[in-house]
Amino acid sequence: MAHATYINRYPQFDDLIVIEKIGSLIILFAVIWIWNRYVPKTLFRRVIGFHEKHNAKNLDKQPIKFFVDHEEKMVAGAKLIYWIGAIIIGIGILGS
Repeated sequence: MAHATYINRYPQFDDLIVIEKIGSLIILFAVIWIWNRYVPKTLFRRVIGFHEKHNAKNLDKQPIKFFVDHEEKMVAGAKLIYWIGAIIIGIGILGS
């Protein structure tokens, strides 16, 4: 008697793990992208705005002067740190 080959139409457990990892990576990178789009610039602007409003006489003194003069570089550095962290977490997700 010939044996029939059974084709399982349902996803296997290993397939679901791969889908879960891909979904986790998509969510992770979407959250970091949205975070980097709005939060670092806002945080630095609030700190600098506070000092411009309440501490204007010390704007030419360090470390406030450094923050004011290098705001764009510091925002870019903060975004880079968040992306590096996301990549490290992503590697951890893929490796688990």
